[in-house]
Amino acid sequence: MASRGGELAIKSVQAEIEEGRPGISPVLRYNVAIAHGDYPAALRAMDEVLQETHDSRLFQALKCELLTKPHHAKEGFRMATEIYQLNPYAFAGYVYAAVAAVAMADFNAAQAVMHDWSQVYAPAKIDALLQTQPELEAFRRSPAYQAWLKAAPPVSEP
Repeated sequence: MASRGGELAIKSVQAEIEEGRPGISPVLRYNVAIAHGDYPAALRAMDEVLQETHDSRLFQALKCELLTKPHHAKEGFRMATEIYQLNPYAFAGYVYAAVAAVAMADFNAAQAVMHDWSQVYAPAKIDALLQTQPELEAFRRSPAYQAWLKAAPPVSEP
């Protein structure tokens, strides 16, 4: 029953969005758009969220993830790289940068992300995190990635 209530709530909000009703939170519009697979609407809503939150790193990371889906991987890669360069411990930035690089079929860029990440996190732990990303499976099986994984020294983490 809870699922049914959730579906009704989403349909209600979707109807309000379609009517152009003012005052609907851009975060709510983002969630409804994602639920319906409407990536252009989700991107528009996320841009509003970023304006309202003064480019919050958390929401930038969510936008990076979104940008890897509708073939905006180059922009997603740029944004994700910027996130982890500003905060080397922002692991989402590394993950989304790798996903975007692979979406662009640029394994060299993905490899560079692994190098950067391994400066602050142990390669074995990076690999464990990447195993949760099905879109990175081909990259993880690549000879270059496997060589990096074997050759990278362990990192003492904070």
